Amino acid sequence: MTNESTTSLETVLAETGLEWSFESAGFTTRLGQCRIAAETQGECAVFRTELAQLKDPSPESLAAIGDFVQALNSRLRVARGSLKANAVLLEIFKPAAGLTVEEIKKAVEVLNIGHTVARRECAALLNQAVARHYLDFHKTSAKEIREHDNVNSSSY
Repeated sequence: MTNESTTSLETVLAETGLEWSFESAGFTTRLGQCRIAAETQGECAVFRTELAQLKDPSPESLAAIGDFVQALNSRLRVARGSLKANAVLLEIFKPAAGLTVEEIKKAVEVLNIGHTVARRECAALLNQAVARHYLDFHKTSAKEIREHDNVNSSSY
């Protein structure tokens, strides 16, 4: 982060009423078990929380978590899930220019709720047996949906 963008973000964060700590890559705050990081990247302010750490996950776990993140992203409006090399993140990108206290509070609230709900799913999918069951279930469900659609499309 540049000094100017750091100062600008720090100023707005200070007005939120939350306790933000400065770290090398930006700022962090904590709401219960949810740690939220804030930083600037180019013209954006980025807010993120870690849903799970990936420490040598099985191929099934990686596939299941990847599928889960895609499904999560299809349902989210404000945040997005990201699968990184060593972690699953929930992120919100906002234009840095004109960032308001209300937008930051909303971002923090959304990340806190998402963290509470989605981290359990990610943690469960790190178990290879759970991941295998998840993948089998979704393959079967997708196949049944396609078969149903094929049967019903011929009647139109």
